[in-house]
Amino acid sequence: YGYCAEAGPAFERTIDCVFEYNYIYNATYDLGDVGAIYTGRSFVNRDNVFRYNLIEIPHGVFSIYLDDGVAAQQIYGNIFYNYAPLMHSGGQYMQIHDNAFICNEKSSSGDYVTSFHAWAKYYTWYDGQGGTAWESGNFRILYGTLGLRPMPGDEYYELWHDRWPELYEIIEDYDDVENPNCPATPGFCSVYNNYSIGSKGEVDEGVEKFAIRCENNRDFTSEENPLFVNPTLGDYRIRDDVSEDEFMHIPFEEIGRY
Repeated sequence: YGYCAEAGPAFERTIDCVFEYNYIYNATYDLGDVGAIYTGRSFVNRDNVFRYNLIEIPHGVFSIYLDDGVAAQQIYGNIFYNYAPLMHSGGQYMQIHDNAFICNEKSSSGDYVTSFHAWAKYYTWYDGQGGTAWESGNFRILYGTLGLRPMPGDEYYELWHDRWPELYEIIEDYDDVENPNCPATPGFCSVYNNYSIGSKGEVDEGVEKFAIRCENNRDFTSEENPLFVNPTLGDYRIRDDVSEDEFMHIPFEEIGRY
């Protein structure tokens, strides 16, 4: 089906894992609200890295699904081919950069499909759902994971506090959404150098408002080739004339089985 990093307060912590050089094809055919790679609803499952993967899923689920405010994940240097978008659902300290999204399909209306969505989910919950984030059961699960932080007197408190001081700056007031440390606010994210080819990326105003860096997320037509050696023949190596400042040079030849 795909991969799921554990989510919610009932699970142990998933920290500092690296998922790289995978070729994922045709996952999650039997499910709906899912991703080929999925994690969600946690402040403490931090600093997991998803890089140098080729994800090819020609149907309408998510490729990487960062669900319900999961925080502090790193997604970079991946190639997403065909329809499935990346979904960031409002988490803090997310790093999403130097990913290439290639799509050869359009929606039923003839528009370009969404390649990735940096969604300020719980920040905009008030307007979109007519209430506070607390009215979402999944937000209450996310909020509950703050209780998994080691606190003063616990064995690992100093280790955690030194490693993630920002985790201890999150305030308890989930209604103070103009404070970037509010648990309902997508604060301190970095979303940049994401290239959508034959598709269109979306960054919500709430994500951009509180971002550390949000720039150079570019959309291209299906006929344009801003990055690759020969995409028509499936050669997605980055051209030598593309600088590292423009886009990370993904080690495409190392992806998949050795």
